[in-house]
Amino acid sequence: MEQISNQAILSGAFVVIAGFYLIWSTETALLTIRRISKMLPITLAWVALTGVGIVVAMKPIGLEGVEGSKLAGVTVAMILAHWGQWFINDITDKEIDQGANADRATTQGLISEREAIAVGVVLMAFAVAYGATVNSLGFLSALAWVLAAMIYTVPPLRLKNGAISSLFCFGIGGFLSVILGSAVVGTSPPADAWQIATVLALVIILTISYQDLKDAEHDAKAGIDNLVVRYGKDRLTKILVVALPSTFVLTPMLFDVYYVVPFFALLGGFGSYILWSWDGGETTDRAITIINAVFFVSFATAFYFS
Repeated sequence: MEQISNQAILSGAFVVIAGFYLIWSTETALLTIRRISKMLPITLAWVALTGVGIVVAMKPIGLEGVEGSKLAGVTVAMILAHWGQWFINDITDKEIDQGANADRATTQGLISEREAIAVGVVLMAFAVAYGATVNSLGFLSALAWVLAAMIYTVPPLRLKNGAISSLFCFGIGGFLSVILGSAVVGTSPPADAWQIATVLALVIILTISYQDLKDAEHDAKAGIDNLVVRYGKDRLTKILVVALPSTFVLTPMLFDVYYVVPFFALLGGFGSYILWSWDGGETTDRAITIINAVFFVSFATAFYFS
């Protein structure tokens, strides 16, 4: 009951703050909501990773052994953490976005830097608070996710500026998302959760560069260091066409979940077809993101029933 009441208090506070913001600054609040709607596909992928942690961790005890309040806590924590990080990223990328994402409200100055930062900080603070309602592992993993996102995004470290360091940040984010989900069973998740979190982190590192394909030309002109700029859009696309289905097939095999390998081969092959045949723009980005989310959820489900 304590966890439920804590979440009720948090939810009430969030609704009050959101309502006040909507009344106080209706126009920019609506632009903020519109920006969040653009985040939904990638948010789905991060939540899917948290779902992996939930499903893998509850395998030994079953669904009936997990409290609904804990499921809600880790899910909301992941959603708010990602949304908050994105607003901070919009500000730190403001100059770069003048060319590649000129239609963003932050780029156009429709949402001020101060307001975007305030929204981002509030969302991330609530994310950590929701994690804390689960247990200490929920708190620490949510906090670590937020800190990793800030190291990735915010100067002077801003690991986003390095081709390799940015990939590792995404991998760490994926690892922490799975561990956050595993907190639903307590502060000591099963060994499988840690192992799967590590493997999925490697999968993300090997395949996440598809997100840079849509901005390849602009990033090259701006002197941004990423794998697309280093090796060229065509060459990296060829690498991803191989990496995506390979990681989809090898991951279940590592955990002896062989019966879903044909499905993942087809899913990865479909992703490769999209990467090879489509234009590499925003539509490609969203399609591959959704395919990744399907892979994460399907793998966790297959592992649970194996």
